[in-house]
Amino acid sequence: ETLTGLLRPDRLDTEVLGEIADCHYQSGNTEDAASLYGILSMQQPDNLGFRIRYMNLASRAKAYASVIDEGRDLLQRDTLLPVLTLMGDAFQKTEQPDSALFYYREALRRKPRNAAVVGKIADILLGRKAYDETLSLAEEYLSMDPDNIPVGKVKGLALLKRQYNPSSKAFEHVLEVGDDSYGSHYYLGHDYRETAQFFEANEHFLK
Repeated sequence: ETLTGLLRPDRLDTEVLGEIADCHYQSGNTEDAASLYGILSMQQPDNLGFRIRYMNLASRAKAYASVIDEGRDLLQRDTLLPVLTLMGDAFQKTEQPDSALFYYREALRRKPRNAAVVGKIADILLGRKAYDETLSLAEEYLSMDPDNIPVGKVKGLALLKRQYNPSSKAFEHVLEVGDDSYGSHYYLGHDYRETAQFFEANEHFLK
C-alpha cells in the first residue's frame, strides 16, 4: 500500500512497480505478481530478473506455452540455469520428455552439484526403465556428495529390480544419514524380502 501511494499517473516508475511486484510474489499473490512482471518485462526486456520471475509465475499458473516461449527468447540472450530448469519442467509437464531431458542435462552440465535436477532426470529415466543410465547418473553425483539422501534413494531405485543387495545397501545408507521416509523403509523391506531376510523385511514394512 505504501509503495502504491508512490505511483504517479503521469509516468511509469518501473523501480516502484518492481518492488510492488515483489511484494505480491512474496505474499503468494501470483495473479497480480504475474501481471506486473509481464508489464515490467515488456518495459525492460533486458532485465533478466523480471523475466525469470515472470517465467516462474507462468509455470505456477500452468501456462507452460508461455514459459517455453519466454525461455527460448531468454536463452538467445544468455544461458541461465533457472531458465533451463523451468524449460525442462514445462516440457515435462506437457509430456515432451525428450525436450525436458535436453534442458535438464544442460542445467546439470552447468551445475553438476544440483540434486534437484538429478532427481528430475532420474524420474524420466526410471519411467523408461533406463536403470543403467539412472545408476550412472546417481553414482556420478554421489561421488561428489555421498550422503545426499534424494540421490541415494535414486541409486537404490535404479538397483531395485535387479541387484537386491546393492539396492539394500543404498537404502540402508540413506536411513543411516537421517532419512526416515515411507519409501526408503518400504523399498528396503522389499530388498530384504527378496534376499530371504524376512525378519529385517518385516521390521521395515512395519515402519
